[in-house]
Amino acid sequence: MEILLPKETERDWQELLGWVTRAKPMRPFAPLCLAFLQEVSNSIMSNKELISYIEASALAHWLCERNLKKIYKYYESKRQGKIWLPRGVVLHFPPSNVDSVCIYSWFLSLLVGNINIIRLSQKRSTQIKLLLDMLNSILEQERFKAIRERNMVISYGHEEVITKELSQYCHVRVIWGGDETIRQIRTIPLPPRAIELVFADRFSMAALKADAVLNASEEELETLSKKFFTDAFVLNQKACASPRLIFWIGEQEDINRAKSRFWPTLKKIVCQREIDWGEGVGIERMITGYRYVVEGLADKLSTAGTDLPYRVHIQKFEKKLRELHSGGGVFLETEKRNLIDVLELITFKDQTLVVYGFSRNEMKEFAWQLGGYGIDRMVGVGQALNIFDVVWDGYDMLTYLTREVTVI
Repeated sequence: MEILLPKETERDWQELLGWVTRAKPMRPFAPLCLAFLQEVSNSIMSNKELISYIEASALAHWLCERNLKKIYKYYESKRQGKIWLPRGVVLHFPPSNVDSVCIYSWFLSLLVGNINIIRLSQKRSTQIKLLLDMLNSILEQERFKAIRERNMVISYGHEEVITKELSQYCHVRVIWGGDETIRQIRTIPLPPRAIELVFADRFSMAALKADAVLNASEEELETLSKKFFTDAFVLNQKACASPRLIFWIGEQEDINRAKSRFWPTLKKIVCQREIDWGEGVGIERMITGYRYVVEGLADKLSTAGTDLPYRVHIQKFEKKLRELHSGGGVFLETEKRNLIDVLELITFKDQTLVVYGFSRNEMKEFAWQLGGYGIDRMVGVGQALNIFDVVWDGYDMLTYLTREVTVI
């Protein structure tokens, strides 16, 4: 067991756990919490090494005064004068592939006054290490003592006995991760009144209207490609919101012509950005493509060798379609005449739909048609990895992280 925050030398983890969990929760949106988060934002902005990471930069903007006011306004509109209090102790388990994502649930929980325990993997990214060093430095300030006493970041392996002990203290358990990780943690019981938020494996896609791509000027096409690059390539296509399956919408002839414009332009952007994930990733792309063909899910590989982007034309939609995807620049493609035809292919595993060429009204109508299907987010191209929202994967985080007290 390693204590990462606060910097602690005198107590062991169990003694620190008892100390932290005995603290009294703070009031939602306490001035001290807002000041702390502003300090975090400013510190990231002034740190040349940290700000170079896209996730850290996004976090800094999310924590800026303007966005915190926006979150508070949303909170007040939902609360409508009712008494909302912190739930108590919130235990967070972040994913290993994008470990910085837990910062959002942690800070939202902190904003509404909860005490927080965050378990990080022993294989931590450089970015999260830098963030923790910065947070510890800020928390050493005497004015943030109350926050230091109510938050704890630890790291350990897969010792079930530790997770079991931590879970006994929590009122909310937040799990980010793969389906198997979630299943394992869920076998560990919670206190009777505790609740759980789960952010499981998700799959995202894009819908591109063919005639919109055809009618785009060269400048607009390049902008489209740059935005799509941001959605798909920034996090090695591993983020849950990164598009992996492309729905081309329109007449077949228009779709063919649109592809011949879009993919070469995107490839040019990829070459300009000098994406290099190593030979292993390239070979994995190729193996993934062959597996789709062997499994009978694809009828054509539109890309040779380990080329990037790597395109696989899909002919059959089964559960394995999503499970086989390796990330690393593999794009599945299929065609549909109308956007509404996509509905039958969507599952509860699907999270984000990135769109290009569709009006807001078209997207709203499509959203109403989802009914019992998946998809929790619909965003314009370039916004898949945008700043974290308080509503994520269908959860309104501020609602789940607070409890309502009725006064009659």
